[in-house]
Amino acid sequence: MAIPNSKVLRLQIVSLCVAGYAVVNILVIELLGDYLFHDGLILLVSLFFVPLTGVLIVFTIFFKKTFNPGMKTTTKKPHLTLAKKAKDENTASFFPEGIEARMASRELRPELAKLHGELIAGTEEETLPLVNEFLHQNNPSFLAGCGDIISKNLLKTDFYPDVIIIDGQTCRHDVEEHIPSSYQHRTVENVIGGVTKNAWLGIKDVIGRHERTVIEVTGKTSC
Repeated sequence: MAIPNSKVLRLQIVSLCVAGYAVVNILVIELLGDYLFHDGLILLVSLFFVPLTGVLIVFTIFFKKTFNPGMKTTTKKPHLTLAKKAKDENTASFFPEGIEARMASRELRPELAKLHGELIAGTEEETLPLVNEFLHQNNPSFLAGCGDIISKNLLKTDFYPDVIIIDGQTCRHDVEEHIPSSYQHRTVENVIGGVTKNAWLGIKDVIGRHERTVIEVTGKTSC
């Protein structure tokens, strides 16, 4: 289970505050023991035991939330027959009979290389809080991490990706160390500079299963 360092730090600070509050309570009770346990019993309960109980309850909730092994679970949308039919038609149109792979043309490659969507740039320390805030604001129903480094960093947020796609070209072993054991594993074969029908169908099947899965893409130079 990957727990963000910021959460661990917050938990440590809260723990120290709770411990300090408890110590101060004990010292005050020790100094005013005779008065508190006789004439000031109501004062003892209202000023010490009630607040301390509240603090401990809040701490327990915070602790469970921080070390929740499942982290944030995204809301799954019901699988619709019409949506499935549309996906099947997309597959058939993209991979007609006899076509086993689609290669990016020379004209298309510059377009694919462009930035599409919003870029959160910076170091890991700078971007992770921004990514975490973005995910909290949008609460995506489906989240995928494509690439070794991106997937590893997403596992440090409060949202675990539904699908992780890695190819081992950057830091595969480092990524695998951060992946919880609850993830399923799948291997698909793809071509460099294109998409094979088997890879398309494999990823499509994983998404349809609604199970957190790591997809390892193995590549080859030709079809």
